[in-house]
Amino acid sequence: MINHPLARISAHSRPAVFAVLLIVTLIIMVILNLTGSPLRTNKAPAGIISYELAGNEETAASILNSWNNQAKVYAGFNLGIDYLWMIFYSTTIALGLVWVADAFNLKGILSTALNLLAWGQWLAPLLDALENTALLIMLFNQPVSPWPLIAYWSAVLKFTLVILGILTVLVSAFFYRLGH
Repeated sequence: MINHPLARISAHSRPAVFAVLLIVTLIIMVILNLTGSPLRTNKAPAGIISYELAGNEETAASILNSWNNQAKVYAGFNLGIDYLWMIFYSTTIALGLVWVADAFNLKGILSTALNLLAWGQWLAPLLDALENTALLIMLFNQPVSPWPLIAYWSAVLKFTLVILGILTVLVSAFFYRLGH
């Protein structure tokens, strides 16, 4: 069986640890949203997410050209704060997955799947860091190959892991509440 290091947190301590992680995650998310609002333009309707998913030099250049100098400073700050956020969102989701596996007393393949997905939450920030590195290189230089594609695929894989993790925790928590 594959275990996750967060499984070592006692069942008694998990709610408090999860609450602290979730609160810090949400506070940083609010900061990211506030600093990201100047990045929403016609060329980047989703702000930094549009930039992450540009996928090619032309689209990335178009987004960068739609940002004035102040917006580019916000983009750099936003990407910098994202490195801190990576630690918290990934650990919060991973703990939620470990907690779900224990709450349902899962064994065998289901427990293994949730633990693997919890490990995947720690792969997500590595992908996020690679993505941010590519975005910063383009922000400070030019959006040339391979950086837009590296940012795109890193973001797609990161979002897939994170969304799958969040949905699994939320759906599992819903069904757990129904059963209790």
